[in-house]
Amino acid sequence: MLKQSILLAMIMCLAGTPGFAQGAFEMGATRGLSVGAGAGTAAAIAGNRNRGGQPAAAASPVAGNKQPAAANTVSKDDTERNRVSGQEFQKAGRMAEAEKCYRAALLSLSKTKGADSEEGQKLIENLSSVCCSQKKYAEAAGFYSTILTVTVKQYGADDSRTIAAKHHLADILTEKGDQVAAIKHLDEAIASAKRLQTPLDQSKMIEMLDSYAIALRGLDREAEANQIERRATELYAAREKGQ
Repeated sequence: MLKQSILLAMIMCLAGTPGFAQGAFEMGATRGLSVGAGAGTAAAIAGNRNRGGQPAAAASPVAGNKQPAAANTVSKDDTERNRVSGQEFQKAGRMAEAEKCYRAALLSLSKTKGADSEEGQKLIENLSSVCCSQKKYAEAAGFYSTILTVTVKQYGADDSRTIAAKHHLADILTEKGDQVAAIKHLDEAIASAKRLQTPLDQSKMIEMLDSYAIALRGLDREAEANQIERRATELYAAREKGQ
């Protein structure tokens, strides 16, 4: 059953996409999402190629030069097909194929919605995840920096969702070997957590402190790491006592 799902996913991912190997999977299509390019969001991924196997639609002289509804329908179908195929490959542990399908889905989505849409953010998160699984941490961090940029724009810096995004990006950066950048994001996240009107869940704070200690050890700052770990241990003991 799994082999059939994978075969179907591969067919779905490649069907109806002429020039796919030359277009959808080019690293340049998403290179604007590298570390520090979070502000690029939709513009960074708007590789305006047709993925429906149909000629590119001409600009309409009416309705603000929007594409005809039929072209948008094709893009939506391509997005969904490639998204589902990417999920099948990811579940099977075939991360390279999953990455290709998610990239194709993101390119199709750019014709109808921006990367800052909910659907676009989920695709970018999936891309970051499969890149991490392949130890492509620089690309993973680039994708997740886009998510962080959009999250800050939508909810502000002092929000639990933004704090979680900074923590996750920091973990990716630590894996990448950029502990300095990781610590910067963790410092900001911890400072924001202290300003929240509703206190951050202690378990999440403990996890952030653990990530902080790991990043510090990567810089051979053992004494500081031990101090951070003691704070995490104290919080854990207080939480257990409170329960």
